[in-house]
Amino acid sequence: MRVVYLLIPIAILVLGCASDPNKIYNNTLGGGQKLDDALYQIQAGDPKEKVLRVAGRPADRQLDGRQEAWQYCQTNFWASTHTYAVIWFTDEVVTGIQTRRSDGCGNYRTVDWESAPDATIEVRHR
Repeated sequence: MRVVYLLIPIAILVLGCASDPNKIYNNTLGGGQKLDDALYQIQAGDPKEKVLRVAGRPADRQLDGRQEAWQYCQTNFWASTHTYAVIWFTDEVVTGIQTRRSDGCGNYRTVDWESAPDATIEVRHR
């Protein structure tokens, strides 16, 4: 019986260390990268391909005409924090990023298109 009591804490320790404390839900970030680190590599004007390479596939994707919003969530189990990020695109180019802290991942909100960043449209007169 003593062996069982000893094995339970060891099993919890091993399983806890095996799980990634910065897992991105429904996404695969290269090399176990944190969401915050990925977001700092993304700039306004970057193409969607770069976002896919850096942050992976979004957990939620919403479209409205020429606009698109990708949502990500990352959980830090040790700190019990959750980071949501929305990456906004117009014509397949990043126009902005919004982040917020939350008490859980998985409840992706319907995007409020009124809060989308303004897109800069370049007009050249010849």
